[in-house]
Amino acid sequence: MSDTITVPEPRLDMPVLADPTTNLVFTAAEDVRRVTRLICVLYPVFALALYLLIEWEDDKPWAIKFVVASVAYALAGALYLLVVPRRPTREFLARNGWRPASARLIGSTLEVDDPQVRHLRLTFVPRAHRLVIARTGRVWLVGPDAGGRVAVRVEGSHAVHPVRRADGTGASRTERLGDGATVTRLTARRLASTPVLTVSAMGLGYAAVSVNFTAPLFGTLVSCAVMTLFWSVAVIYQWQWCRLPALINAGEWVRAEIQLAPWTAQRNQIASAHGHIRLADGTILAISMRAAKVDLLGTILESGVLWVAGEPQPGRTVAVGFPGYPQLAVAKIAAYG
Repeated sequence: MSDTITVPEPRLDMPVLADPTTNLVFTAAEDVRRVTRLICVLYPVFALALYLLIEWEDDKPWAIKFVVASVAYALAGALYLLVVPRRPTREFLARNGWRPASARLIGSTLEVDDPQVRHLRLTFVPRAHRLVIARTGRVWLVGPDAGGRVAVRVEGSHAVHPVRRADGTGASRTERLGDGATVTRLTARRLASTPVLTVSAMGLGYAAVSVNFTAPLFGTLVSCAVMTLFWSVAVIYQWQWCRLPALINAGEWVRAEIQLAPWTAQRNQIASAHGHIRLADGTILAISMRAAKVDLLGTILESGVLWVAGEPQPGRTVAVGFPGYPQLAVAKIAAYG
């Protein structure tokens, strides 16, 4: 079915960050690195300051544990910064545009037909995006910049994926093509796991730090429950993503023209958007998405269309997006007017 679905391609006559959606996605990704750097510096400093502040106490095992936990968080952040490759600089992307290249995926290595780079390591590119590359046989490249950094864009997405240059393929296994349904299923699972992993990581992390401080076990469990509840509320609209694996199987994908009202992106690449859709028979329905990725909304604005899993009817909660590409969201359908 993905063969009948088209998505906008990046414009080659302008810089990468001149595209507003790409700029939003890039900024959010860079914010993650910026916050991680702050954690690496501030957590140990804060922990050490707290430890020295209570140095006069005779019994301070909880303070020692807090210092150890804070340093562990900082080391985890440092590992992330070291392992995950960096994107080309904002200044470079503001001056240079994408260039198309044919590509062949071999394992986690991308072999591209490009005069500046030949092999790229896609270790941190999501598998759904890699399957799109394997199916389409093309990508868009930018870089290398002065620091040797290269980024890749995949058909159907605005994300600026950081990649590392490789000496060769290092493997003889060509990535299985899969089909559009596989890409959609992987995307649904990835989104569904996001709020669960976020809340679990925060709750377990807090438990590891707080247990055996000075509070009894019951108090620790209560405080951990409160912290877990806090983060559950923080990602409250993302919980609906857990329904995506089931919603994508609601029926055949139905094409609809769509118009969205102006929306504002949050710092986490998510926005709440609403508008109306027009079906092939002329029926107009209202649609609202409480937690849609900016990447998806940008694709909608550029194409003017959207696909709905199953028959769109007022009162239904449905999966929407572009089947065969890593673009999904949960939407509520209502009567228009």
